[in-house]
Amino acid sequence: MPTRALDLQRIIPELSEKQLDALYRIAVCFVDERDAFDYLDQGQSDAINRSFAEIEQGKFVGLSSYEDMVAYFGKQLKK
Repeated sequence: MPTRALDLQRIIPELSEKQLDALYRIAVCFVDERDAFDYLDQGQSDAINRSFAEIEQGKFVGLSSYEDMVAYFGKQLKK
């Protein structure tokens, strides 16, 4: 199993129910859009890398629920 997956397994028990729900919904979106996510263009890849750098510097938006994420990103979970 990749190191990131193992790290995630160790983190999951420390999350609250709201955080687990949000993480689950995000993961489902990645799985639903796997083909699009696997083929990022260079600009999208750069944006993701910038986001990770900002998070490491403590710059992030706190989203504590699925509804907060939908409001921020403007995307609904496919049902």
